[in-house]
Amino acid sequence: MHEDLKTALDESRKDEKRWVYKYPENDLEDTKKLDKELATIKEAEQTKKVDSSTPKKVVKKAKEEDDDDDDDKKGGKKALIVLVGIFTALVLVTTIVATVFFEKTGKVKNEIIPDVSNMELVEATNTLVDAGFDVNTEYKYSASDTIKEGFVIKTSPEIGTKRKTGTMVTLYISTGEGVYLMEDFKGQNYLEVKGKIEAGCECNVLVETKKVSEKEKAKEENVLETVPPAGESVKLGTAIKIIIPEIEYKYPDFTSGYTLAKVEEYCQKHELSLTVKYQESSTLKEGTIISQSRAKGTVVTPGATISITIAKKPDIVEPEEEVSEEDAQNNTTEE
Repeated sequence: MHEDLKTALDESRKDEKRWVYKYPENDLEDTKKLDKELATIKEAEQTKKVDSSTPKKVVKKAKEEDDDDDDDKKGGKKALIVLVGIFTALVLVTTIVATVFFEKTGKVKNEIIPDVSNMELVEATNTLVDAGFDVNTEYKYSASDTIKEGFVIKTSPEIGTKRKTGTMVTLYISTGEGVYLMEDFKGQNYLEVKGKIEAGCECNVLVETKKVSEKEKAKEENVLETVPPAGESVKLGTAIKIIIPEIEYKYPDFTSGYTLAKVEEYCQKHELSLTVKYQESSTLKEGTIISQSRAKGTVVTPGATISITIAKKPDIVEPEEEVSEEDAQNNTTEE
């Protein structure tokens, strides 16, 4: 029995049939469970065999997948490097081609604006274009005494200056000899007329005076006439004269129809200094101007002094009371 127990669990005895007792009462419960235990042990051994073989395949597959991932990463890096190299090569080629193109066709440099003055419009335009400049088709026009009509006077920028090729150049075309037609400025404010003529004629405008009588009722700030007169044409730059009045004021007869208040107003207007004297008169009405120090018709000079004499009533003197000889004697005795 001892030997039997020592080999009971050996592999060689696993399929050995269970011992069956002759009498069932001797078949203990524990012995009955042995079949179940053996079955469990057998199943566990089979599972162990399966488990021991499967991981090797899984590990190998995982390793292969990791190797594939590494290969993919290496391949992606290589593709990226190739793309970067291609892009860099394209940029370099484009830069070289553009540089060569601009050197041959579009090189920008400074050139001197050629002298196209006194040239006809077409000739001047061609000359500027050949020099590498653009010409503005909106021409400027100006009168000239030296350049014929239709020919170039100047350019902007100026002739002889250095500018980049492609710069836009404006041509100034002559309209011929410049003239200014005089308008009728009579009666207008001379300062406004002066400014108008200077703006349109580019002329030197002179302002002169002409003495006129007060009776003409001219205003000192208004134009009397111009030289040359209205309707005539003058060359640009010609001197033009504006004539304004210098009114000669003459002393009126203050003894006829003037009062002291009117004389004071006249003197204030003409910047005169007034002196008033009074003379008694029993025949003239009080306040009547009897005389004046400056004669009627003489020219008024601002700052001068004039005096007038005005009539006033005589002072009334009461007569002294007569004293009789008797009263005189009585006064003497009393004293």
